[in-house]
Amino acid sequence: MQTMPEKKNGLLRQLPYLLIPLAMLGLFLAASLSNREDAAAPARAFVAGIYEHYSTDNGPPNLPDATLTTLMSDELLALWQQGQALSQQFNEPNATSYDPFCLCQEYWQLRVTDIITRMIDTTHAEADVSVALSFGEGDAHPLVYRLGYRLIATEDGWRVDDILAPTNQTPSLRARISDDIVSAAETPQSDDDDALPGNQGDDSLN
Repeated sequence: MQTMPEKKNGLLRQLPYLLIPLAMLGLFLAASLSNREDAAAPARAFVAGIYEHYSTDNGPPNLPDATLTTLMSDELLALWQQGQALSQQFNEPNATSYDPFCLCQEYWQLRVTDIITRMIDTTHAEADVSVALSFGEGDAHPLVYRLGYRLIATEDGWRVDDILAPTNQTPSLRARISDDIVSAAETPQSDDDDALPGNQGDDSLN
């Protein structure tokens, strides 16, 4: 029968054999985490590049369609342009009347305070972006909130496929534009036929 000191020495001799698998598991997890971070790095750089357009203190930049084609997926860009056309047609603001990358209209300065990216698969990623909006020089209490990005990899690089609002109560950018399109389709068209030449009675003949 082993004495207590003998049992203790036996456990101590076995301890290295127990620690080696744990150390190997730790190395594997660390390498896996590093690989995921490396895979997400291009997506993060793409999102950070979006906000390089916001480096001035002159409010939202006026991003032309030529720039949006390098930022939005083909599907999101087509929705965006359709929404813009409806806004102009009905002369009413809709989801495309706001800056898509801050979901805002007017501010003085925008700062990105944090970007967190994670890979979903080889062609899809998600990003959480924390932004701070100031509404005047010396604004001590900027509006801080977080936006969610759904990203898709294309032949030309990463693109934004949808933008999630700061709260779950607000639909995503895609959903909001789609709602605007449905609402426009249900809006009765105004009958301007009476305003056309020849359709109005000529009082001079009476």
